[in-house]
Amino acid sequence: ATQILIGFVVMVTPLTGLVGADCGCALGPRGASVCPAVSSSIDAWASPSIENDRLVGFSVAMATVPAGQYTVGTDSPQLPSDGESPARLVRFRRPFRLDTAAVTRGQFAQFVRATGHRTDAETAGESFVPDILVDAETFSDPVVVPGRVANAPWWLPVRGATWRRPAGPASRKSPLESSDSRFRHPAVHVSWRDADAYCRWQGKRLPTEDEWEAACRAGLSDRLFPWGNAPRPGGRHRMNIWQGEFPRLNTADDGYVGTAPVDAYGPQNSFGLYNMVGNVWEWTASRWDRNSAPNELPQRPAASDEMTKKGGSFMCHKSYCYRYRCAARSQNTADTSSANIGFRCAIDVADSD
Repeated sequence: ATQILIGFVVMVTPLTGLVGADCGCALGPRGASVCPAVSSSIDAWASPSIENDRLVGFSVAMATVPAGQYTVGTDSPQLPSDGESPARLVRFRRPFRLDTAAVTRGQFAQFVRATGHRTDAETAGESFVPDILVDAETFSDPVVVPGRVANAPWWLPVRGATWRRPAGPASRKSPLESSDSRFRHPAVHVSWRDADAYCRWQGKRLPTEDEWEAACRAGLSDRLFPWGNAPRPGGRHRMNIWQGEFPRLNTADDGYVGTAPVDAYGPQNSFGLYNMVGNVWEWTASRWDRNSAPNELPQRPAASDEMTKKGGSFMCHKSYCYRYRCAARSQNTADTSSANIGFRCAIDVADSD
């Protein structure tokens, strides 16, 4: 199926400069490389013969979003073409619950082990990875990395990149990632269809865009970020976004080059939600519409249908992708996957709860 990445039609151009320092990675503080090797194969996670319940690494918890009236959207859009405006009131007649954190790789492994689910990335044989995360060994193999995305050359289609191997099939393990922490990072390289399948397996669903944004703001109407309007309150990092000069240098001042554990930085708002903005984009149940944010749950979309995602990711920088705000939004087709898209689930609260 045709995949769309960050609004660009995917076309690849020939690779040039296929040696270590030219891979698009940069030098971080004190000259340390921030072009990590990738994790070793973790196929055993999904093996029914391996007991891996203890490796989930982050308990499944849900926060309750009360019924009532909430403000979503903004009258001061930073990216008007994304349909961020206007600010409007929505009302939830019943409360709902939202996962406090994005679904982890360990949790997704349990789903695969129980159901045998095969992701769209696995079926397609490739997924998208930012070049700063691809090690020189992987990058220099033209079979594994056949080119770049034409209008976003920092993105590479990588053969074998999946939720098991987020940066591709190289055998070395990232020095930035311990074996235990891998299970606490968000599941990525999951399409909308994969996320929907996981939530259904859990007896849950994806949140609508309005639900997601209301939860992000925790009931406050004038708020850029889950905690307020300062990107670094008290000089403290509260989210994982691109630090430095995009796309050449990520200084990792916030502690991470790629994804962070799902519980990094502590809860971002009074609802106790982690990493609502930054770290990874999150799928919602809403179809994409630049003129409004449909709140109804859609019929199951076709692979080419565009679905709304929220929250921004570790790839976002104010000069490139200022979408790490509660009101910000973007879209991808339902079969798209990449190293910076994850999800969390929601569930309706029954009258008896």
